[in-house]
Amino acid sequence: MAEAPARSADVKARTVGWVKLVAVILLALVGTALVHKGLWGFGGVVAALARGGSSRQWSPHVPACLIGAFGFLGVSFAISRLRAGRKAWVLSVVTALCYIAVAYKIMLPAERWPGEHSRLPRGVTHAWNTDAVTLIDYRNNSLGYRGADWQPKPAGAVRVGLIGDSFVYGIGLREEDTLSAQMAKELSARIPGRSFDVMNLGLPGQNLEDYVDEYDTVAPRLDLDATVVVLHSNDLEDWGPRREERLRSSVSIYSFSSFLLGNELPPYMYAAVRSHFEAGGGSIPDDRATHLLEKLDKLHKRHGEPWAVFSHDQGIINLLKHLQGPMQIPFMAMPERKEEWFYPRDGHPTPLGNQIFASVIVQELLKQTSAWSANPSAASP
Repeated sequence: MAEAPARSADVKARTVGWVKLVAVILLALVGTALVHKGLWGFGGVVAALARGGSSRQWSPHVPACLIGAFGFLGVSFAISRLRAGRKAWVLSVVTALCYIAVAYKIMLPAERWPGEHSRLPRGVTHAWNTDAVTLIDYRNNSLGYRGADWQPKPAGAVRVGLIGDSFVYGIGLREEDTLSAQMAKELSARIPGRSFDVMNLGLPGQNLEDYVDEYDTVAPRLDLDATVVVLHSNDLEDWGPRREERLRSSVSIYSFSSFLLGNELPPYMYAAVRSHFEAGGGSIPDDRATHLLEKLDKLHKRHGEPWAVFSHDQGIINLLKHLQGPMQIPFMAMPERKEEWFYPRDGHPTPLGNQIFASVIVQELLKQTSAWSANPSAASP
């Protein structure tokens, strides 16, 4: 008879043991999630401080840091109170590692259009590059590019793709003053009666490598009749949104740090490591720049439409002309630089500057084709 109570006590002890282990797993999951949230808050604080932001920029991230810290302490205390022994702590570590592995895999972003990874404000009124009174409404479409959602190409219309960075996007400018809008006006004025659709493919922060990729992946989907690549003096830097997106969407140290610390801090960490270990200040090496030019030239030959590579900076054009070798890329540069063409704050073009640049670009494109007549039927060979 004494065996029955013993067996009952043994079953009860085992049940309690299993319940404690399940409780440890649940507590470990909650604790890991809270610590993860705290790390994202910490990343936001450090990134805001790295940008030189005020307390208004970093203080919103402090609650997440506190949640992470107190969550870790609270869960650790709760697990210790279960008195489950060393197994509980081993199980906690294993649970945390499983959470990290599964969540990291789930959070890797899928392939997207280049503009979709942009962190630009959508439909937000924001003052930039202007006086204290003028406000700019940046309207971005569903794919992340500036302007309204793209529509199918109208019959008989001429569609031009304008690839670039914030100079093309139009930081500090209304939509009607962007380079794409000015080019559409210039083309319509020179060829009345013909419909022109100049597409703004500018994304702030892009570089030469991003332009080549965009020409390769985006331009073919848009049925372009001409393409213009707009370069700036910092476009030979070895970092851009597309490289960041590739690192973030693949299994890498960069994507893992983004998973742990959020999306704001890793770019600063990456830049600090590159500046410490890499020579040349993170610029694209000459041989790689030549390779990108070769790829750009091959892509143009595949598409066959009129095209141009434009910059208001004569220095970068001279460098690329030197690197292109036997290639015959139609480079264009402004022979002079006038102060009224650029905002003094950060050098982005003014409406007047874009008007001048649009006239020069359109003139080059019209030299390459006689097909853009007022009568669409005359455009057919």
